[in-house]
Amino acid sequence: MAFKLWNVNFEFGNKNLDCSLKEKINEAKSENKLPNYVNVLTGIDELTVSNEYKELSVTCSPAFFPLNTKEVTPCILRELYDDNLFKKPLLSVIVHAITEDLSYVILQQRNNKTSQGHSQFQPSAAGYVDSAEIPSQSAIREFNEEVSGLIGGLDSKLIPKALGITTHYIAGNKLLPNSLLGYVMLVGKDQAMKKLRVAKNLNELDNLSVMHDSEVSKLALVPYESFENLWNEVVEAERNFGDVDEGVGKSVKQFIEYVDKAKI
Repeated sequence: MAFKLWNVNFEFGNKNLDCSLKEKINEAKSENKLPNYVNVLTGIDELTVSNEYKELSVTCSPAFFPLNTKEVTPCILRELYDDNLFKKPLLSVIVHAITEDLSYVILQQRNNKTSQGHSQFQPSAAGYVDSAEIPSQSAIREFNEEVSGLIGGLDSKLIPKALGITTHYIAGNKLLPNSLLGYVMLVGKDQAMKKLRVAKNLNELDNLSVMHDSEVSKLALVPYESFENLWNEVVEAERNFGDVDEGVGKSVKQFIEYVDKAKI
């Protein structure tokens, strides 16, 4: 039986507030009242999961990152201030990239200068869903930012349905659970082989040259036949980004199950 992908029904409300928040935040940044990493993202108000039909319904509205009031104070937002904007779980995406013939997987190592995942490994790209952004479009954007754009472009095609859903904890904090949608990106094999080095194990990954990017340290092309063993090496070395049984770890298992059934 083929692996069934998930339909994602996404609804974003309160767009007037969203526009006002972005305007106030941009104004505050221009006046150096806020650091650049403060942003308006997509916060989850309600999430409904139908396992029988493989459907996810997500009702969302604006939410802040970071999730506290240390930087975003009432005096900055004035009449727009709402403490509930800091309390919502955030919607995230993760992208598993594999060549169209299912033979090679792209793996990313985080830069040790990032706030999360210091030098740890994850699938090709991941990130939060921007405010009012459709999750599948977030997956395309993150892939372009963290993979394609760093290597001079890469032909790619996103499978629009979600691979699955799991939970990502910000900086490992179990009190900050966020829903993480997995997606699969298909890339051209010949082009990927020309632009990325191949690594079959953790030692070969460690010997790859480092990229000069604020978030990504390395990108590697891993033969799919070696991918599960390599990922187990990463987990045993405690160099996986996020939780082993949830978050990235669970999404990797979903990805392996999907590809194994697709190859039958």
